[in-house]
Amino acid sequence: MLRRSGGRPAGFDENSTDATGYCSPLSGWPVSISNSSSLMYGVPNLEAWNIVVFQGLHASSGATRLAIYLGVVLAELPVYLAAALALWALVARRDVRMACAIAIACLLGHYVEVLCNQFAYHDRPFAAGYGSALIKHSANNSMPSSHVTFVWTLAALYGMKKHWRLAAVFGCLGLVLAWARIFTGLHWPLDMAGSAATALASSFLAISLVRAGWHMARRARGVQEVGGQARAVNPPSRERRR
Repeated sequence: MLRRSGGRPAGFDENSTDATGYCSPLSGWPVSISNSSSLMYGVPNLEAWNIVVFQGLHASSGATRLAIYLGVVLAELPVYLAAALALWALVARRDVRMACAIAIACLLGHYVEVLCNQFAYHDRPFAAGYGSALIKHSANNSMPSSHVTFVWTLAALYGMKKHWRLAAVFGCLGLVLAWARIFTGLHWPLDMAGSAATALASSFLAISLVRAGWHMARRARGVQEVGGQARAVNPPSRERRR
């Protein structure tokens, strides 16, 4: 369990916090990590790295109003932009296979979150006493970030299908979102590493499942792909057609 040696800041609300109750993170309070069983993966060095990187990315007491405003907006906006872009791409390309892959990958990503909640629970920064969050949020499990996982899943799926431009756009949106979620105090840097791993694994499995299912369906209908084109298996002879 992450704890500050100086305890939690005055006025800290474990259930929800907001910008008006903002407290500067790590301002003069030395970091201490207890040896409790809730220590993430039981690796103190991993937690130390997590805290140090969080210190550098989280909003400080000297953050400007513009920076705080951008952080709050960008902690949500990229998700909607990514969803809108994915929907446009699916409709424009009439890509049913990609739609299936996205649905399966998102479902697999959700299962990973459930497993992490059960077996790799980790307090969010504000719940661990590292300052207030700039956005109201419940003090639930932080690993991984569902927002970032979704956007990077889109990036991974389109990258694996070699749609490089869309993959790059989704990847950049995910990076901006990851920074904003850390800046506003909702997530740890390590949560983003978990999101990246979840996105890659779920995307690979989703594409594999869709490809296998598609081939099975085509074979059942007597159709197979040759050189990217659909051709009938054992086409009827001329005598049969007569």
